[in-house]
Amino acid sequence: MIKWIKDKLQILVFTIVEDIAMIAWLALVRAGSQVLGLGVLFLGLFFEHLFSYNVVRNRQLSTQVPEPPVRRNIFGFSIVETGIWGVWLLLTAITQALAFVFLLAGLIVEHTLTDNVLKGKSLFFRLVDLRVVPFSIVETVGATAWLQLVDAGQVVEGIVVLVVLQFIEHVMAVALSRRPD
Repeated sequence: MIKWIKDKLQILVFTIVEDIAMIAWLALVRAGSQVLGLGVLFLGLFFEHLFSYNVVRNRQLSTQVPEPPVRRNIFGFSIVETGIWGVWLLLTAITQALAFVFLLAGLIVEHTLTDNVLKGKSLFFRLVDLRVVPFSIVETVGATAWLQLVDAGQVVEGIVVLVVLQFIEHVMAVALSRRPD
């Protein structure tokens, strides 16, 4: 039971790291600092991915940094995910439906790349793994609801939705990454 609680607390920590980065990114972009915002988002995603790598391997969050090839792969899919979020936010100004579909498709690919690396495979071992679809949907719904709530002036409610749904997504993703192929 204690191991289960510790595991979920570690997942919550890297969820909060990602969510702080996303909230800061949105605030910076909306204040006109797109490049700084994307930089903050990238750093948050990179650290979230490093932490998740260690959690999947039942390591401490920050005590072990993966070997250089794994770090390069984490760097790579962190860039991919940063780009996905950036395009998604641009698309939301045009149409919510297209933005939703783009984010879902992008996250399916990014989650597949992430799972490849977390399982010790090459970055492009698979481009699409249908097992990531359920938690990609959870994250897409969470992000869409978050943005809509923030835009409606319900910032706290939006943040709660974001954290809760991303925590659920991360619990599901870690479970998949720990499962053998």
